[in-house]
Amino acid sequence: MSDFWNHPIPVPSLSTQELIVRELDSISSVISAKKQQVLELENLAQAIFLDMFGDPITNPKGWEVKKLSEACDEIFAGGDVPKGDSVHEKDAEHTIPIYSNGVKDEGLYGYTSKARVLSPAVTISGRGTIGAAFIRREPFFPIIRLIVAIPNKSLDLTFFGSSIKMLSLESTGNSIQQLTIPMIKEYTIPIPPLSLQQAFAEKVQAIEEQKRLINQSIAEFESLLAQRMEFHFA
Repeated sequence: MSDFWNHPIPVPSLSTQELIVRELDSISSVISAKKQQVLELENLAQAIFLDMFGDPITNPKGWEVKKLSEACDEIFAGGDVPKGDSVHEKDAEHTIPIYSNGVKDEGLYGYTSKARVLSPAVTISGRGTIGAAFIRREPFFPIIRLIVAIPNKSLDLTFFGSSIKMLSLESTGNSIQQLTIPMIKEYTIPIPPLSLQQAFAEKVQAIEEQKRLINQSIAEFESLLAQRMEFHFA
């Protein structure tokens, strides 16, 4: 504590302090506004889904319904991290993403040299943040109780992923310790015409592009904020 109390800090004039605060608050406000835009776009995608297909749980539009075991070519769980063949940072040899049941960075754990899943799929967290679902379009390696669902040809991947998210599997985490393969297989989703699913996917693709641009802008403003804080306080 003596070191703490004796550590010197710069004390600019009050007017200078206020200028610094206004500058940093201005940048922070822009970041917050852009993050709100991303959230609104995510809500828009959900609203479009409900408008086109209705709630997948109650199926008010009367679509054909199938269990996930019938709608998927495969449903299985990930295993252990590849021994001696994983790194935390991508390099020339390790280019295949390893995904876990985490949420940060969409569950990215690291990288390996060989993929276990080659087909487009949706992953669902069986432990931790139970029910968190992400669409995986590129080859990957699943680990640590991450459930992989590979849809069959009757399902567009974007529609399938959105259907899984709309099932709100996260809420089951309040009453169970984990989602299992047998449990996942029993869930049902509606199967509207493939052409309608693809029309929905096109709308979502446009929304995702907007989100990508906004997230890119957020990263730039966060970098600016860090630079200005270093300038003022380093």
